[in-house]
Amino acid sequence: MILAGARHLPDFDSFYRFFGAGDHATNTGGYDRVLAPKVEPETRAPFARRIGILAKEYHHCEAQGRFIGTAHPISGVLGVDYQPDLASRTLEDQQAFFDKKVATRSQSRFVRTIANRRALPFGLGIPPAQCDTLRSENHIADVLCDWAG
Repeated sequence: MILAGARHLPDFDSFYRFFGAGDHATNTGGYDRVLAPKVEPETRAPFARRIGILAKEYHHCEAQGRFIGTAHPISGVLGVDYQPDLASRTLEDQQAFFDKKVATRSQSRFVRTIANRRALPFGLGIPPAQCDTLRSENHIADVLCDWAG
């Protein structure tokens, strides 16, 4: 659904209002008018059952959204300011920001301790069996950093 929003919503403000802020009463109408007609039925079906969350805070209703909602304040405490990344014009600029500001923080004892908890990868949608396999090869913080970067 997020990919469909990126393709079909008219601008960044609409996308952000729909998926980022998520608490606008106009979201359900926007879904009905703009997204639903352009999304294949198998994608639309599970989302349509939860359409009411679009008028609430969509990003707080999913495990990944809760993870991101927790990660942002923590990264702020670790000194990461995402404002400069919003000005990135290319994927290379985004990668440079990530390498300089985010990846370096993944080596802190605090981040590695949190990343080592089973709930964190699960909150990102990584199934427990896959998480165990990843853990057997590397520290999960390194895996997540490689995946994100």
